[in-house]
Amino acid sequence: MLVRPSRFLPLAGAFCLVIVGCSQPDDIGPTLPVSGTVAIDGKPLEEGAVVFVPDDSKGNKAKVSAQSAIKSGSFTLTSSTQTSNKTGAPPGWYKVTIRTDAPMGGGTGKVGTDPKAVDPKAAIAPKGATIAPRYTELDKTPLVVEVKEGAKYELKAESK
Repeated sequence: MLVRPSRFLPLAGAFCLVIVGCSQPDDIGPTLPVSGTVAIDGKPLEEGAVVFVPDDSKGNKAKVSAQSAIKSGSFTLTSSTQTSNKTGAPPGWYKVTIRTDAPMGGGTGKVGTDPKAVDPKAAIAPKGATIAPRYTELDKTPLVVEVKEGAKYELKAESK
């Protein structure tokens, strides 16, 4: 039985289209590993989050920000889009914001048995370290870092 190659040609073409059509484009680009530490008033931040946002004013045209949870003072960034996730961040300058698990405004967190003596801020009592608001706002953050080969990322913030 002879098999004509022309019979399999459409099948091979359809297979190629499926493979090419199903692959996701890399919309993040090349990344560099970014791990580091976060300290507030010299002490490691136990829990929180850090976000690196491309700093257009310093020439970073990346279209993706990178973020990470902070655990025991350490973080490792991941860049994410709707179609891709990559460890690290594209090279360039970034503005950095830090979020802690402590709501602004403080409070004691103590609720007594007398409802009239309840601390009105108890519901928003700090769960972790407090941080000065300037570190949480993109347009005010003083934290600016360059993601580059071999860099160390030691983010230092203040509570006031």
